[in-house]
Amino acid sequence: MKIGNKIKELMAVKGYTQQKVAEMLGVRQNTVSQWITDTNEPNCQTIIALCKILDTTPNELLGWED
Repeated sequence: MKIGNKIKELMAVKGYTQQKVAEMLGVRQNTVSQWITDTNEPNCQTIIALCKILDTTPNELLGWED
């Protein structure tokens, strides 16, 4: 699963909109949209923040095996 699909899936579980995640991270809604569509990827620092917001681990978010 690509990172965009995983972000979208975890946002849905939490009931978060793109705007809500953008506000929590201090980025534009368009930026979150680009992550979800795999047009762009979040940087390392943002991945860590996303993991905290979405209650997941970097390995799960990135689709890496433990």
